[in-house]
Amino acid sequence: MAGLGTRPWQAVRTHWEWPCEAISLPDGRKAKLPALPIAIDGERPGLRHDAPRVGEHGREVLAEAGLPDGVANVVTGARAAEEAGQALTQIETASTELAQLMETVAAAARDQSAQGGKIADVMKLVREIAVETAGSSQKTSEEVGELTSLSEKLRESVAGFKLPG
Repeated sequence: MAGLGTRPWQAVRTHWEWPCEAISLPDGRKAKLPALPIAIDGERPGLRHDAPRVGEHGREVLAEAGLPDGVANVVTGARAAEEAGQALTQIETASTELAQLMETVAAAARDQSAQGGKIADVMKLVREIAVETAGSSQKTSEEVGELTSLSEKLRESVAGFKLPG
């Protein structure tokens, strides 16, 4: 059966319509396993339970091998220590990622603060220009009024002149 890849039972089941049974794996995924190819009293014997979790039957296996409970405790403790180490690695990774995110947020906050300072400086400059412009506008208005007055006086003084001709 060359070319079957990693799922030879899938090829057998598809080719001969082999019956399968669904089971739940310890990680929650579902899988199909080939059922027994025999029938007893017209029924196929099925699986009695889902796949065991890692170490679920460790004590029973060690007891059947004749090892004392102390060895089982050591095996269980070693497994627990390994799981704790994996959990600590995950915590360390998450903490590192969180620290990087916090540094990114802090850098963005510093940048926003600097931009806010620049905006405040520009607004102060705009205010100074507005005050200066208002003062200049007032002065210009006064001078235009004075020019208007001088223009009227000039018109009055030249009104009596007549050109020959």
